[in-house]
Amino acid sequence: MAHRLGGWPAPAATALSLALAVTATACSGGANDLPGESAGDTGSQAQQGANEAGGVAEQVGGVAGQPTVALRGAAAGGAGTGAAYGSADGEMGIHAEFFGQDGASHAGLGCSPDGKPDNIHIRLSALPSDKPLAGFEVEDYTGGGLWVDPCNDVNWFLVPLPTAAGVVDLYMKPHRDAPADAPYRVTVRFEDGDSAVVELLGDRVFTDVAAGPSAEGSIELEFLGQDGKGLAGEACAEGDAADNIHIRVSGLSGEREVAGFQVDDYVGGGRWVYPCNDENWLVVPRLPEPGMADLYLKPHRDAPDDTEYIVTVYYGDGTHHRAVILGSAVTLEAE
Repeated sequence: MAHRLGGWPAPAATALSLALAVTATACSGGANDLPGESAGDTGSQAQQGANEAGGVAEQVGGVAGQPTVALRGAAAGGAGTGAAYGSADGEMGIHAEFFGQDGASHAGLGCSPDGKPDNIHIRLSALPSDKPLAGFEVEDYTGGGLWVDPCNDVNWFLVPLPTAAGVVDLYMKPHRDAPADAPYRVTVRFEDGDSAVVELLGDRVFTDVAAGPSAEGSIELEFLGQDGKGLAGEACAEGDAADNIHIRVSGLSGEREVAGFQVDDYVGGGRWVYPCNDENWLVVPRLPEPGMADLYLKPHRDAPDDTEYIVTVYYGDGTHHRAVILGSAVTLEAE
């Protein structure tokens, strides 16, 4: 069974008994491309096919002491009530703030919404009051993405929502897993033909956002490497070798029951889940104490230092926690 990325849903809300004390105007849309370039990544991730061959998957890890990155909690309507990741001032004194993926679902593939709470949120303020707006563009020029308003037949839709005088919130569907500090260029176009540009850095962006809003608080991750356990095997099988990767999760909610776990290696194309399914490999959770889980997964590749693991904890009430950690080297033939 190939261990692959894909549209794996959140685990069913059957608790583990672990008691751990909008609208966008539709128009015909195409790929999210820069002019003159080939069709962009529509969120399926090019690396997905890399680990189909041979039915193997890759994985990434984390180093103890590295900072974790948790997705911000979703606000009603994606209002971006949390602190902005980055901000900048641009031409004409226009101010931009990057709120990241805060739960909005106004923009989808092409020019239509799709209901997924994965939108990137950028807020513009201090827009000139004496210049009527004609449209907007946001460019991810290191990743080959361009979102526009009004929509066209080439690029994906950018949804602008005025929220106050001189303030417009921009929403767009991510087309790639973008790293922290990826640059975004925002262009504001006016009816008189003028335009103004502001550039800012963004937070991490995921094409595969966990379903449901973030739970309050955050989790912490510790990568303990291959420390001799063999609980998990390939696919959904039990382990038969002392090669498992060990990731410790702390800070689990004591007010919610855990429904499942997911570990992703986006770079290598790997995914491990609990409960197991017929598409991904198994994560075996153990609970050494309240609020903590030890996750064990079988490696599917020789992963180098600083490989990235993304851990998602799903709760029975539909909320989740997600964090990222960088791992030390992993080998398929652990000693």
